[in-house]
Amino acid sequence: MSSKAIFRQYLAACLACLSMMLCGASYGWTSPVLPRLLKSGEINMTDDQSSWVAAFIEVGNLISPLPFGSLIDVWGRKPCILLTGPLYIISWLIVLTTRSVTWLYIERIIQGFAVGIMCTAVPVYVGEIAQPSVRGSSSTMNQGMLYAGILYTYCLGPYMSYQTFAYANLLVAVFFCVTFCWMPESPYFLQMRDREKEAAESLKWLYGENSVSDVQEELKMVRDSVEEDMRSKGTWWDLLKTSGDRKALLILQVALVVKYMSGYLGIVSYATKTFTAKGDSILNGDEWAILMGFILFLPMFIGAVLVEKCGRRPLLMISAIGCAICDIFAVIYYFIESETDIYISKYSWIAFICIAGYCTLFSIGLGPLVCVLKAEFFPSNTRGKASAISNLTETVACFICIKLYQVLSDGVGMYMNFAMFAFFCILGSVLIYFYVPETTGMTFSEIQKQFHKVKQTDSFPEKKSSENGACKVV
Repeated sequence: MSSKAIFRQYLAACLACLSMMLCGASYGWTSPVLPRLLKSGEINMTDDQSSWVAAFIEVGNLISPLPFGSLIDVWGRKPCILLTGPLYIISWLIVLTTRSVTWLYIERIIQGFAVGIMCTAVPVYVGEIAQPSVRGSSSTMNQGMLYAGILYTYCLGPYMSYQTFAYANLLVAVFFCVTFCWMPESPYFLQMRDREKEAAESLKWLYGENSVSDVQEELKMVRDSVEEDMRSKGTWWDLLKTSGDRKALLILQVALVVKYMSGYLGIVSYATKTFTAKGDSILNGDEWAILMGFILFLPMFIGAVLVEKCGRRPLLMISAIGCAICDIFAVIYYFIESETDIYISKYSWIAFICIAGYCTLFSIGLGPLVCVLKAEFFPSNTRGKASAISNLTETVACFICIKLYQVLSDGVGMYMNFAMFAFFCILGSVLIYFYVPETTGMTFSEIQKQFHKVKQTDSFPEKKSSENGACKVV
């Protein structure tokens, strides 16, 4: 594969995943903003209402996945992803022009609606435009750009006014709309809709060729794959039709629950509060949050390299076990801080190291690679629907994690949050070891054969697939 093809496939994936930066910014926005609003009284709200502001994003996230799981097969992957830009623009305009808790609830529901669309469509789009040799690393951009959005809000939020901070987030949404509109549609979707000439043009751009005659081999592979997929209509029932389909769906749903209940979103949404639980720290909460944002974001580059070299399973195992250990040490620290008379707050760096270790290990494994599994486990005719169901699972897990974080912190103690997180990390380790298959370097076809236990033949050698650019789907 030429360097030009690699660059273009990464560029398309990066700009599609820029929508995930909007998602990350909306989750990270609450960390610097809510404590300031509670303190300043600029918007009159209670602690409980502030937790609902953080959690209401998941209400909107419940609405959009199922309809858009079908609509991405009707309208296309690209238009659905592009729709999230205007939705985010509207949400930030609400922040700029209103000052009430009710409007913040509405703003968060709109953002959640957009999150549901992008989490359904982006993994499918990125998986379909990339060849097997770069699919894993390009799919990690999904989570990487989400972390970039979190880091963006952590760095700017504490040092900008409420109004200026909203403008800064609005700017990202506008930039996304202006840039992603120039990217090609998925060739698989175009072929599914019998738009073969447009599919050839999409492949020509993605492979950096000068003429559609140069991508005829790739086009034939896409055509054959889609024709085989479309022998089944791709209904919701098809996700449960065979034991292989059910296994793929169940593994992914449990993996998603483990990912979000391991603590990531709770820590992100309440970072400032987490690091200043008793108000005595060598750094203020915003400074700790900025450091954590960098620690979430930077390991993604390591993970993007390791994912194709080490494989999905080893990284997932290391990540889950490591996150569990870090969470357990955090439990010990926060238990001593809240339940004993030992003065430990001046050693708040210990808690930060525990959480930083968690964030680092999460960023090279559980965070990005569960998204990769979502893009790889299903054929093209049910990939959108599987992504929609998965997004509903994510939404419920996110809502529980975000809402319980405040409740457990206030009602029991911060340590109870991390005890819950450690439990799910241990559960994830067991799941990965016994059930998650290795998919590194495989075409979509080979992955399906593995789930359905069909013997692979010599017609699907990986080296040949990578050289030809085969992303065959069954």
